[in-house]
Amino acid sequence: MQVQEPQTAGVLRLEIGERALVGPPESQEILRLRGPDTVLVALDLRGAEFISSLFLQGCIELARTLAASGQQLVLLHLTPQQERLLEFVEGSSRLTVLNDDTRMDDQLRSLSACVASGAPDDAVTRAEKLMLWG
Repeated sequence: MQVQEPQTAGVLRLEIGERALVGPPESQEILRLRGPDTVLVALDLRGAEFISSLFLQGCIELARTLAASGQQLVLLHLTPQQERLLEFVEGSSRLTVLNDDTRMDDQLRSLSACVASGAPDDAVTRAEKLMLWG
């Protein structure tokens, strides 16, 4: 796992370059890397040839932990096969996935601003999101 310089304020972008992600993400390490202004943690999976359902379950748990502190997890660059795996992992529909390189920074900036402001997202408040993740 390698930290990329944030292209957007409030975004911690981590490049996951392991060949096979068969275990859960290093949640404690990720939580330690967050700064006081971090509102969005983005895991860039461009270098991952394979991810397991255990990894995705760990991402769901990490997203739940981040949501409890008003932050959000985003998965970047999933392959079509990896996206299909999401269909089989309970709770994965709550994960945000971005794959469009040309719009990625704009989307991250928009998500970051929304999370930072605490503004309702699709008429769901932060408190309601925490209840959903709870």
